[in-house]
Amino acid sequence: MTAQRREIDPFVIVREGALILEIPIDDEAVAKTVRHLEILNQWRDRVNLTSLKDMAEMAVLHVLDSLTVFKVVPRGAGLRVLDVGSGAGFPGVVMAVADNSMKVTLMDGDSAKIVFLKHLSRHLELKQVAFLNKRLEKLLALDEPSTFDLVVTRAFSSKPSVIQSLSAFVSRGGSLVRMIGPSSVEDGLIFNDLQQCADWEGTLPFSSHFRRVVRYRRA
Repeated sequence: MTAQRREIDPFVIVREGALILEIPIDDEAVAKTVRHLEILNQWRDRVNLTSLKDMAEMAVLHVLDSLTVFKVVPRGAGLRVLDVGSGAGFPGVVMAVADNSMKVTLMDGDSAKIVFLKHLSRHLELKQVAFLNKRLEKLLALDEPSTFDLVVTRAFSSKPSVIQSLSAFVSRGGSLVRMIGPSSVEDGLIFNDLQQCADWEGTLPFSSHFRRVVRYRRA
C-alpha cells in the first residue's frame, strides 16, 4: 500500500496482503474474514479472545498470519483439519474460509470460546466446521484418539512435550503444522514419528511481525 489511508481498511489489508503472500482469496472470502473481526470485536466484553483492538492490526496479526499456513499446505485437497486451541478461530476459521474443501474441527478446552466459535461459524455460513470442547489431556487419554490429515497449532503451548504429543492426532500420511515466531525459531524441537517436510518464514505484509511456519509429515 502506498497511501497511509488505505492501510486502515481491513478489507484492503487482507486482499492485498494475501496477494503479497501469494495466497490470493476471492472478495467473498475476504469479506468473511473482515466480518470475523467485526464479530470478534462485538464479543470482546463477553469472552477473552484477543488483546488487539484495532481492526487493521487484527487484519494483519490474525487474518494474514493465519493465511501463512497455506505457504506450506496446499489448498483444495479436502483435508480433514484439527485446529488445536482455536480460541478466536485463528487459524482454523480463516483456513475454512480460504479453502472451503477443508473439513475443519475447532478444538478448545474453554466452553465460552466454543460458544463464540459456533456463533461465528453460523454467521459466516461455514457448514464444514465442527467443534470439540475438550482439553488436550482428555483427548490424549483416549485409547484411540481421532486422527486428521492436518493438525495445526498457533500460540497453543511453548512446551516441547505438549507440542510433541500432538503427533498422536496425525493420520498416516498426514501432517502437523506449527506456527512459531522469533523466540522459537531455533527451538530444535524433534519428533520421533514425524519428519520436517516444509518450512516458510517471512514478515507479515504491512508490519514488522515475523512468522515461521513449519510442516512435519508422518510417513
